[in-house]
Amino acid sequence: MINIGIIGCGKQAHKHAGALKKIEEVNIVITDVVPELAIKFSNHMGIPMVDNIEQILKDRSIDAVDICTPTPTHKDIIISALQAGKHVFCEKPLCMTLEEALAIHEQAKNTDKIIMIGYHHRFHPSYQLMKEVLREDIIGSPHFAFFRMGGRGSHRLWKHRKDQGGGAIFEIFVHKLSLISWLFGNISRIRWLLNELVMPSRIIEGKRVNVDTEDCVMFNLEGKNGLQIICEADLITPCFMDHTEIHGDNGSICGSILHYIPTIVFCNEPRGVFNRGNNIFQYPMINLFKLELEHFLDAIKGKKEPVGTIDESIQIMSIIDKLRKYYKDRGSKWIELDEI
Repeated sequence: MINIGIIGCGKQAHKHAGALKKIEEVNIVITDVVPELAIKFSNHMGIPMVDNIEQILKDRSIDAVDICTPTPTHKDIIISALQAGKHVFCEKPLCMTLEEALAIHEQAKNTDKIIMIGYHHRFHPSYQLMKEVLREDIIGSPHFAFFRMGGRGSHRLWKHRKDQGGGAIFEIFVHKLSLISWLFGNISRIRWLLNELVMPSRIIEGKRVNVDTEDCVMFNLEGKNGLQIICEADLITPCFMDHTEIHGDNGSICGSILHYIPTIVFCNEPRGVFNRGNNIFQYPMINLFKLELEHFLDAIKGKKEPVGTIDESIQIMSIIDKLRKYYKDRGSKWIELDEI
């Protein structure tokens, strides 16, 4: 058995706990800085609770922590967990700044514990098919790709506050940046196309409030051989949306993590097992949280190499750090990047 302490009892924690309960070899305990939330969560999910984080960190029987707290808290909790000898799974993004990411990395060098960040899109069969199609040169050399992910936002006020790690970049864009890196490898440069606060007033938890961070962004990225990538991410879409297109000199692949959107591989000429024209795949609804947490457990057991590592998150934070410095030059200035 692996014993896991979930820290934080918000929306993501419910998804994580629900997924972990479906894995037989796991015991779970939860905590939150707001006792009422922990009690409600414990009663609803049927999971035991403890009063505070320190009880989880000091309990030697607990092997790992699953961090589901707001982004500004991640750095201190991760470092404390590593110092306590725990493996760490942390919801994206890793932390608030590049400096925080480097501090976590410094602590991680002194331990053999697994650190994994929750970028779960790569576990979906649609995106795994994209990876295979690119690796096997099915659609030829890619020259254009379009990534879009949108949600309605308005779940929690902190997700729309700049000083609390909210906004479309941390909530949405980091998912796609991780996926782009996984699919294409090195990105040479990036530039702003859009950075807007479209909905400055929102109804959150029954109250109308003013918010202050971006809810719609768009970027142009450049990959190998001049590959042009457009990525849009927002918190203004009434229903969740996820869609990706990749176009090459022998065809295209389009797909999504949404079960009602088919994945289509179009080939000008047949290659491998793919026929000329449209090859259509329909995937059922998939619990990506379960897949990524199973992978985390396998990494703890030494069965698999972890994905979404601290090194990848440092690369992502490095790009975001550069974007912040040049946001006023959107649409004009290319930002040269180190390898990601």
